[in-house]
Amino acid sequence: MRHIPVLLLAALLAVLRPAVAHADVLYGLVSESGTTRLYEIDAATGARTPIFDTGIASTALGTHAFDPVRRRFFFSSFTSLYAIDIPAATMTSLGVFASNIEYDPATDTIYGLENVAGQYTLFAIDPDTGAQSPVVATGITSTAAGISAFDPGGRRFFFASLLPTLQLWRIDLAGPTVTPLGSFAGNTEFDVTTNLLYGSTVDSGQVKIFAIDPLTGVQTQVLATGVSNSAAGSSSFDPIGRRYFFSSLSELFAANLTTATVTSLGSLALPIEFFRSPALAGAQGAPALDWRGIAVLVIAIAVFASRRLMGS
Repeated sequence: MRHIPVLLLAALLAVLRPAVAHADVLYGLVSESGTTRLYEIDAATGARTPIFDTGIASTALGTHAFDPVRRRFFFSSFTSLYAIDIPAATMTSLGVFASNIEYDPATDTIYGLENVAGQYTLFAIDPDTGAQSPVVATGITSTAAGISAFDPGGRRFFFASLLPTLQLWRIDLAGPTVTPLGSFAGNTEFDVTTNLLYGSTVDSGQVKIFAIDPLTGVQTQVLATGVSNSAAGSSSFDPIGRRYFFSSLSELFAANLTTATVTSLGSLALPIEFFRSPALAGAQGAPALDWRGIAVLVIAIAVFASRRLMGS
């Protein structure tokens, strides 16, 4: 009977060890005392901790993106994009400006719109150097601040125009092509689990959340929140917990789309980005993958293979 070597068994246990769960969080900017601070906000309770002082007095409305791999929070003043490296507690100016930015984790690229010769052009921006390359000229002469979303699987960038028509647009990067969706919603977020856009508008005196077909623009009301107003450019989405985060003019909210409930998370943060730690995702699903376990596993397999060869 063959036995698994002790080293190999230890490696397997290390790789498949249970993950330590950490609370999922929102990162949000708060303007206070003449500066703008980045806060870490508990996505369940609203408890918040200041983690970085940018030293910047004011930021551009709704211009934000987040890198979940390296935990970088991107935002803009009125002259430059900035990257806050959260683990390193450092901030870098990228030296360029773009609005309606979105981060693509598959290619480590920021996509954003810039006004070039009277029309908005989509640019790809290096998040480390700020180097940028034009992707497509949209032909659109105005955009709605902070209304954008990105589909990393389908390689699609969504944004909204103000003139001549108030509506959403889809840019397919593979073309690239620009397509009107014929409908409008603010604070759009793309859900990778359902391949739908979620957005909100104020209707009949309250904020209503809609699911939007990214191909046709057809909207379906999901939830009437009871909140009377919303802040432009302040939203995020939790695809696992089915939570849509948004802000009124004074308060932060979490709308649970599964239970159709809305919870206050305290005072306003603008803009916001949701982050679910890989450890928490592992704790709630498959076992977490640990690099130390992987290293031991590789060594163990090599040793096991060499012993088999020597014994053959």
